Amino acid sequence: MNTNSQAHQPEQPWIHFARILGSLAVVSLHVSALVSETWMRWILVAISIWAVPVFTMVSGALMPTNLMHRLGRILPPALIWIPFYYFSAHWQQNLLSAKSIIDVLLLGQVGHLYYFFILFELALLTPFLHQLISELTSRSLLILITIFALIGFFWKSSQLTVTYFIPYLSYYLIGFYLTKIKISSKVLMICQIGFWISTLLLLTSIWFFQANSYLFQHGNPLIFCLAVSAVIIIKTSSQIKNFFQLFPPHLIRVLADSTLGIYILHPFVLNLILFQKPHIFWYLTPLLILVTFAISLFATIILKKFLFIKSYKLI
Repeated sequence: MNTNSQAHQPEQPWIHFARILGSLAVVSLHVSALVSETWMRWILVAISIWAVPVFTMVSGALMPTNLMHRLGRILPPALIWIPFYYFSAHWQQNLLSAKSIIDVLLLGQVGHLYYFFILFELALLTPFLHQLISELTSRSLLILITIFALIGFFWKSSQLTVTYFIPYLSYYLIGFYLTKIKISSKVLMICQIGFWISTLLLLTSIWFFQANSYLFQHGNPLIFCLAVSAVIIIKTSSQIKNFFQLFPPHLIRVLADSTLGIYILHPFVLNLILFQKPHIFWYLTPLLILVTFAISLFATIILKKFLFIKSYKLI
């Protein structure tokens, strides 16, 4: 399978929509922790827990051939925002210490920014993966993805940051694989059914067994089916003639280009909105999600106006 032209291909339209919907999902996921009603909290978790796997598949779809270029995109925001959130959280609680800094480096205890560790590790593996993929047929690549998915299913979650990437390898390769194929109507139908069945099964499982942490791990087969089905459905929409012309191209580009900023800023925005209030009522949930998303988007657009942030792509 030839991968040499991947870095020079324009982004496919479905990638923009996957990034936007993933950002909305990750905001919903963090809002869910604040909902006072249990039933609404678990519904939000079930319909939004696929956010990080979707982002990982998007990264795979954009799999770079240039390692240094990729690291240059990951490291600057990581080196700025991880310390920012670390000091914000620990300063308020008077928990600044050498041990807490080591915990960040070894255990990735930086809240939602653990995703930077995943991206960094996958980026380091990318040259090897490119070499491997170039020697595989599409069928062989699918077998390799299946093997990595099975490893993810049985992988026991580890706190060590150096192993964070393991459950996400299959998602990363699936993203790349999807750029090379066209989805048939039969596969689409299976994914549509699989999406709703996976959502209902996950919701039911969480409702009765929420104490089981495996249900919330992205290697969970239900989350895997949910995330992959969601991306395939989004990608298939791009194959429908004139579908994306229904949306203003400039708006889609602005939203897609702001997804990293939304991901980084939304917890900070959420805290500002609520002023440390521990819970919200369920009927305020949709409004809080949209307001948090909108303010995070606006803040991202404003921050990008600053030359330093724009030059180093810090957001």
